[in-house]
Amino acid sequence: MRYLSFLFLLFLLINIEVSAQSCLPQGIVFNTQSAIDSFPINYPGCTEIEGDVKISGFGITNLNGLSTITIIGGTLRILNNLDLLSLSGLTSLTSIGESLMISGNRLLTNLSGLDNLSFIGVNLILFTNGFTSFNGLSSITFINNAFFIVDHDSLTNLIGLESIISIGSDFVIQGNDNLTSLTGLDSVTFIDNFLIDFNPSLISLSGLEAVIDIPGGLNIWNNNALKNITGLHGLTNLGGASFINNSSLASLSGLENITSLTSGLDIYNNDSLVNLNGLDSITSIGGLVSILDNNSLINLSGLDNVTSIGGYLTIKNNDVLTSLTGLNNVTSIGGYLTIWDNNTLTSLSGLIKLTSIGDYLAILDNDILTSLYGLDNIYSYSIEDVHIQNNDSLSFCAVKSICDYLASSTIYGAYISNNECGCNSRAEVEAACATYAKELNVKVFLQGAYADSNIMNTNLTSILPNAQPYDYPPWMYPGVEQLDSIPPDMVDWVLVELRDSSDYNIVYETKTGVLLSNGSIKGTNLLNGIQFYNIDTGYYYVVVRHRNHISVMTEQPIFLSSLTQVDFTDTTSLIPFGDASQAQIELVPGVWGMICGDVNQDGKLKYSGPDNDRMMIIQLITNVSGSTSITSVINGYYFEDLNLNTEVKYSGPNNDGAIIIQNIVSLTGSTNISNVYICPVMFLYP
Repeated sequence: MRYLSFLFLLFLLINIEVSAQSCLPQGIVFNTQSAIDSFPINYPGCTEIEGDVKISGFGITNLNGLSTITIIGGTLRILNNLDLLSLSGLTSLTSIGESLMISGNRLLTNLSGLDNLSFIGVNLILFTNGFTSFNGLSSITFINNAFFIVDHDSLTNLIGLESIISIGSDFVIQGNDNLTSLTGLDSVTFIDNFLIDFNPSLISLSGLEAVIDIPGGLNIWNNNALKNITGLHGLTNLGGASFINNSSLASLSGLENITSLTSGLDIYNNDSLVNLNGLDSITSIGGLVSILDNNSLINLSGLDNVTSIGGYLTIKNNDVLTSLTGLNNVTSIGGYLTIWDNNTLTSLSGLIKLTSIGDYLAILDNDILTSLYGLDNIYSYSIEDVHIQNNDSLSFCAVKSICDYLASSTIYGAYISNNECGCNSRAEVEAACATYAKELNVKVFLQGAYADSNIMNTNLTSILPNAQPYDYPPWMYPGVEQLDSIPPDMVDWVLVELRDSSDYNIVYETKTGVLLSNGSIKGTNLLNGIQFYNIDTGYYYVVVRHRNHISVMTEQPIFLSSLTQVDFTDTTSLIPFGDASQAQIELVPGVWGMICGDVNQDGKLKYSGPDNDRMMIIQLITNVSGSTSITSVINGYYFEDLNLNTEVKYSGPNNDGAIIIQNIVSLTGSTNISNVYICPVMFLYP
């Protein structure tokens, strides 16, 4: 009796093992009804198929023979079964390790039969079936990767998807001709990247009210009946947005809770859109902005709170766009700025707060635009190339940004042609700029370079950089002033500043100038002094800075008009800020120059103690020579070269350290070299 009991238990264990058997690691293909019907006979106990399963063939009407399958480890493909009416044979299926693809089953009206399926490892792909609903997917809550609903002509809504709360990658709803709403997605809160495309009957986004996060981007394309996107009013995080070819879309209301777009914004060919209201809460856009071919767009109202655009901005071929109102708070654009072929655009004044772009500036084919006013405040150094062409009515281009760019750039391109007279060539614009410019002619001597007889040496000429050298600390001047070649009478580059007459801590404008041997400072055209554009006639403090000399500033604001002279070399006609004998040094009787020796640009001369100027000379010699010998001589363009003779020396005749001692003694009145000279314009130093 005990033996019979043992056999019975063994029989049960074997049956249990067979009933949970995994099989077919290489997968299986069913292409006939008989293959499906005979599956439990051919593979007894097979409930977990390790590989892929494909069901595709003529005459397949049901899947009842697969009723024992609970798990498919690979991908399940149900493809092009023209006679298949139901998936009821898959009622035991609970898990698909990879993807589920159902495509080309024209008589299949829903997904009933998959009611126990709770896990899909990768993608859910539904193409070209006869679905009228998605009933049968009630156990699916997460789509781990992509979800495609494509080309279902009988769908009017998405009922049956109510259990889904998250889609981990692309969600594509495309080519569903009779889809009118997205009802059924009511529980979805997260979609990584969303494309709604070519659904010609879709009139609203009703059903998306629970969605709060689309980090990858929202793309709404070619939905000609769609009038609004109000179904998105719960959305709080959006990576980017693209609205293309939605001919009835009249409003972007629905995105009021979005404060930034981490990627871009693309608005293209939406014929009913008159403004961009609905985007009012957005303050920054991380990528490109492209606004093209919107035939009813009058202005850009709705972007009023955007302050920065990380990529390029293109505004092109918007036939009734009259102004750029809406961009009034944009201060920076990370890429190029293109305004092209907007036939009714009359003003660029909406860009008046824009101060920088990251590439070229192109104003092209805007038929009735007459002025570039609005581009005034763009820093010229942020512009790489200028293209101003084929604007039939454009006659005024002499705004500050363009004038500064033309004055400082002899290398980068300026393509100006086929505009109205006054802006028809580079020469015409430069002539107009000269008319509006305030020219400042400054004369200054550098003590380190002074030779005699009101002349400075030009020993650095052969090693001077063609581009201004003040783009590193402590100056961090970003200008792009350059010379094609160094003139033979050039001493060095200097910085010239205009400061507010009532508060000299406020810098209105800074430019680099070319210091010539006679003390005059020229612009990079070498013909004029430093030219300032769109600066009001009035009083300004004038400051001159140099790499290793103490900065100097006028004692009183100077009246700046079309042509102004400032001569720091003659203190009888112009007194520098602070005690004259402390602000500059007398080179020869009656001739004054900027004080040499401020190697670290802290406004002080120090020979000993922390942060002294002498030690920087030693450090350069040892670092460059690789030797601890302070008798080495270093050749090159260095701010430690105080006498500007191309050599950095610490010992021997004409060494650079000696001038620091000389000036400390002269300016402090003491032979104690531990004394420190502090300049009277310390407020100029950080």
